[in-house]
Amino acid sequence: MQGPNGDLYGTTGAGGPTDEGTVYRVAPSGGKYDILWNFDASPGDTDGTGTTAPPVLATNGTFYGTTLGNSGGGSGNGSDGVVFRITPAGSLTTVHNFCSVLDNGICADGLTTLGPMMQARNGYLYGTTSRAGAFNQGTIFKMAPGGAFTTLHSFCETLDQGTSALIPYANPAD
Repeated sequence: MQGPNGDLYGTTGAGGPTDEGTVYRVAPSGGKYDILWNFDASPGDTDGTGTTAPPVLATNGTFYGTTLGNSGGGSGNGSDGVVFRITPAGSLTTVHNFCSVLDNGICADGLTTLGPMMQARNGYLYGTTSRAGAFNQGTIFKMAPGGAFTTLHSFCETLDQGTSALIPYANPAD
């Protein structure tokens, strides 16, 4: 993803000092390369680990991304993931912990984000999870840049009505 300063930004699913992934910046010419953030799986750490999708640049000039694990969330097992935002200078903030709301043992907001989020014309960021939700088949969610999170749809196994699908791996289209 190209940032407002012209540099290119991306994520790794592993690597860095703890082998839990990084956010990096590289000049288009290749002359400059910086690690902006090292994800860390140590106890009590809330920034997440293991990114699988590139960050998205929102209209506010900040990048948003997701991780697969290490949120604490509602289950506390460290495998729930987070939505994070990071400035082009490298200041990272966790804005949502997946599985933060449990309903009868179900993570209603989803788990395991595999595809990138996208920002729609209405300003909201949209994404998918491939696990959990009301039927444990993944969700579609929207999030305001400030962090307000809403689950829009839970995928289900019942396909006879043609209204759903199973286990999404990419972001919804605008």
